[in-house]
Amino acid sequence: MDSSVGGKVGINHPLGKNLIGSFYQPEYVVIDPNVLQTLEKREIWAGLGEVVKYGLIWDGTFFNLIETGLSDIANLKDAEQLSKTIEFCCLIKAEVVERDEKEKSLRRILNFGHTLGHALEAVTEYDYFKHGEAVVYGMRWAAWVSWQKKYLTESEYLRIERLLIQFPVPELPQNVTANHLIDKIKIDKKQSVKGLHLVLLKKIGKVKMEQGEELSHYIEGWLNYAGKK
Repeated sequence: MDSSVGGKVGINHPLGKNLIGSFYQPEYVVIDPNVLQTLEKREIWAGLGEVVKYGLIWDGTFFNLIETGLSDIANLKDAEQLSKTIEFCCLIKAEVVERDEKEKSLRRILNFGHTLGHALEAVTEYDYFKHGEAVVYGMRWAAWVSWQKKYLTESEYLRIERLLIQFPVPELPQNVTANHLIDKIKIDKKQSVKGLHLVLLKKIGKVKMEQGEELSHYIEGWLNYAGKK
């Protein structure tokens, strides 16, 4: 959706995800939900990772709907529900992009889950994870960090974790270490001269952005806590 509703066009580089690119807004966007019927289940689940993101960063009620209807959405059982889900995600994305096209401030919230997600894609050379699968791990990590920093309550963190562990994503490769991930994060496109822009959660539906945080111990801690289970 970044290259349609968002207008981002980019390519991966061996050093990192989407490091080369520009902004080019489309004349119009056409979405046909029936096309989803042609996709493999893995692709559908990968796409749903980004759907969850919108509930977490923008609308707790939308998260509730995903939480209670995840199986039906993933199985494409209800055409009306599916269309409304797609519409809601597009409306959120459009509002954010209209207010901050070039990602100077607000648009950074769309990177929730992408700090670790992009790093996982890069260290596995873009051929192990689907993008949405890596983002699922990234959201699990960001939610865990938010809990560790006492922004999220334990009950909200556990709600997020219970939802995301339902996603049938590949296991984390055993040879991926915190140092590998940190090396990739250091050259991520979300870096600036003042440090990394990190998107965390204050609660389900509300973000907190930080900059310049040292992440090594949080990545090592999460890998030990959840990532290697």
